[in-house]
Amino acid sequence: MTPGWSPPAPATTPRRSPVTRLEEEIIRAIFFLLEREKLVVEGAGAVGVAALLEGKVRLGPADTAVCVLSGGNIGMNMVSRIIDRGLWADGRLASLSVVVRDRPGYLNEVTGVVAIEGANVLHIEHTRAFGDIAVGQVGIEMKIESRGREHVARIVAELRELGHQVEEVL
Repeated sequence: MTPGWSPPAPATTPRRSPVTRLEEEIIRAIFFLLEREKLVVEGAGAVGVAALLEGKVRLGPADTAVCVLSGGNIGMNMVSRIIDRGLWADGRLASLSVVVRDRPGYLNEVTGVVAIEGANVLHIEHTRAFGDIAVGQVGIEMKIESRGREHVARIVAELRELGHQVEEVL
C-alpha cells in the first residue's frame, strides 16, 4: 500500500437504513421457514425473512424482494424450542388448568372431552393435596395438542359447560 492510499468507495450505497430485528421476530421467521419452506436457517440467516414477515420492509406491487437464507449453525435443542414456541403461539400446543370435584370419573370426563374434540393429551398431572386447591377438589394440568386457538376455545367452553373451572395457561 502506498501512503495516503484509501480504498475505493462502495459501488452502490444501500437504499434503506438497516432494520433492527427483535429476537421474537427472528424466531417467528425461523419457525415460518421450518414449517412452510422446510428450511433450517440460523437466526442471522432469517433476518431478511423476519423483516418481510413483520412488514418492516415496504414493497410496491412491482417490487421484487430477495432474501439470502444462510447458515445452518443452529442446534437441535434450539430448533426444538423454536418449534414448540411457534406451535404454542398458534395454539396448536396449549396448557389447560382444570379444577374438578374429587370424585371418581371426573379425570375421565375431562380427558374424554379432549378426545371427543379431536385433540391429544401430551402430558397430564393430577394434583390433590398440594397448592391452593380446596379440600374436595382436584387440579388437573394438561398439555394438549390441538388444531389452533379456536379448537382450544371449544375445548375450554365444553369443559366449562360441564361445570369445571378451566383456565388456559399462557
